[in-house]
Amino acid sequence: MRSSKRKIVVDGVHYEWLIRNNRLHYANSRITIYRADINGATLYFDPYPWLTKIRPQIIADAIRFAIANGWQPNAKGPVMSLRYCEDSFLIEGSADKPQHHYDPKVTYINLGKPIDLCPVIEIQPYQWSTRSPPSVVGAKDHPAEWSAYFLACMADLGIEELAPIADGSMFVNAFNVVKSPLMPRLLKRELSETGIPGYPDDEGREDRHLDHSDLIAGLTGGYAVISGDRVLLEPQCCCDFSNLNSWKILIQDKPTVSTIWIGHPEPTVMCHGQQFTIREGWESSSRPTRHIIAFTVSETTLRQAVLQAEQKADELYTELVKTLLQHQLVPHNLAPYVAKRLMNQD
Repeated sequence: MRSSKRKIVVDGVHYEWLIRNNRLHYANSRITIYRADINGATLYFDPYPWLTKIRPQIIADAIRFAIANGWQPNAKGPVMSLRYCEDSFLIEGSADKPQHHYDPKVTYINLGKPIDLCPVIEIQPYQWSTRSPPSVVGAKDHPAEWSAYFLACMADLGIEELAPIADGSMFVNAFNVVKSPLMPRLLKRELSETGIPGYPDDEGREDRHLDHSDLIAGLTGGYAVISGDRVLLEPQCCCDFSNLNSWKILIQDKPTVSTIWIGHPEPTVMCHGQQFTIREGWESSSRPTRHIIAFTVSETTLRQAVLQAEQKADELYTELVKTLLQHQLVPHNLAPYVAKRLMNQD
């Protein structure tokens, strides 16, 4: 697929902007903006996921914001990257040195073991128990309290085998979830009011032809990056199992500076040679309350992790089909299709 190039005039100056490969909703497909008549500095603009329609006005606003904050489109210079977040712009980074709205302290992790892209499912314990949550806000800032709360909520359900992948996390190894007594209940909740047979929509109708099967949302989760017993990255808000494609595209495109879509906030990625340095994302306008994690992984190691994750995805799909059939959650002929939708697979 070719890039879609467009022209725009802002304050009397001619610019061009394009969406790489027309794949805006992928992590490496940010909008590229530059002067049409001068070989000057480039501006990258990442509007996703806050914008669903790209209008010329937002491009013009991004250009004006960037110029006001040091971008020099009239001369060669460092790239500036912007992110659109909740009706405002944030400076994400440059090709020379990542820059953030705040400069958080970064902890660089030396990987002693290969990485694993572990499939995980998010379990929000307060959805399954009437137990009051901890009074301290922020599971990552108070991991011990929130981990104890998670386990207590599972114990209220009579489930002892489910534990998060790390203290303060809400993500659980997907295979452990699928094989637990919680999974049938979780699937019933996910399929509720989707309109597929057995789950009438909010008007009591059932869609036996699956014309509106897009109402089946993918399971919230994705792939956590783990090295040894240390969790380096977790899926973020709005993520599902389709985010494995983002890792594939990262290896394929090798952008100098980019972000990778595993939900928002997206991690920042810098490619140098055959190495990727990946830095945990921070989206809030407030100063981080903890150190941000960064690590470097070779292309070979990352590629191997992706291949193994693809195998795990196939295995997880098989387990989902078994669970749907074993607990008679959907008609036999629909189980494979529903399992694919739950994993957000085409």
